[in-house]
Amino acid sequence: MIDLISLYHFPQGAKTPDLNQSDLFILKTCQRTLILGLKQSLSLKKMVHFSLHEDKPLEGIEAYSFLLETICGLKSRLQGENEIANQFKNAFRNYLKSSQKNLFLVSVLEKLLKDSKDIKTDFLGEIGQQSYSSISKKILLQHATSKSVLITGTGALCHSLIKVLKKKFDVTISGRNEQKILEICNLYGVKQIPWEEQSSIVKSRNIINTIGAEDILFNNSFFKKWHSETIEPSSKKLFIDLGHPSVIDTELTSENNVFRLDDIFKRGTFLNDEKTLKIEKAQKEINRIVEKRFYSFSYNYPFGWEELHFA
Repeated sequence: MIDLISLYHFPQGAKTPDLNQSDLFILKTCQRTLILGLKQSLSLKKMVHFSLHEDKPLEGIEAYSFLLETICGLKSRLQGENEIANQFKNAFRNYLKSSQKNLFLVSVLEKLLKDSKDIKTDFLGEIGQQSYSSISKKILLQHATSKSVLITGTGALCHSLIKVLKKKFDVTISGRNEQKILEICNLYGVKQIPWEEQSSIVKSRNIINTIGAEDILFNNSFFKKWHSETIEPSSKKLFIDLGHPSVIDTELTSENNVFRLDDIFKRGTFLNDEKTLKIEKAQKEINRIVEKRFYSFSYNYPFGWEELHFA
């Protein structure tokens, strides 16, 4: 039954426990980390002692509703954006590969996947186009004087950017995972700069970083070299940092063509009356679906019920 589930919400910057080897489902976004489990799970009980924030976990119908709103992008500063849906799909795919996955949670996640897809298709299609990738493209079109773009990183956001940019720009990629770099190059027919060749990276006119990490990868020294590299007088350089946590350390700002996530959010927060109405309709549909799921989970036992375990 849906009232068996429990959801912990860790906001941006909060320390989270290492729970990769457990029966819990973990969704990490640039604004939060969500940890979903069954109330009786020993892994979840251990996490309760770790948690330092005062908020109690969301349970049952409230947990399902919060997850669905998050996946649909309604909890994001960029309302309706698609990146979180992609992050959820990847997290779900990895969870299915886990030997410790819980079959009841799999059933819950399958329904979340279906419900979020239906809501985004029926209500948030045009709003969803307002993604990190699409806003990055607009910034490039407005400020870049070169059609070459270097994307750093190999995650879902890198794939999204390539799809959005490759028709208008000459895309090159670079990253620390050589195997994934080769796979992306073969998949999209793009070129690469080996991560070790920092001297080549620093010469790139337009860079979009998608890597998020605790370590600084582009420090002040890098930006001084990057900014001072000789190019044509009429040409400008541009750097967009989409990584979370941010891996750049520089005093340069959007006035110097260095854009951060906050700049992306500011450009995506404008909502006209039509978009606001669509979001309101999507929220009403979520409320209706959540109520339906509550009763369906209550009276229709999901597959694998007899195999539920609370280890």
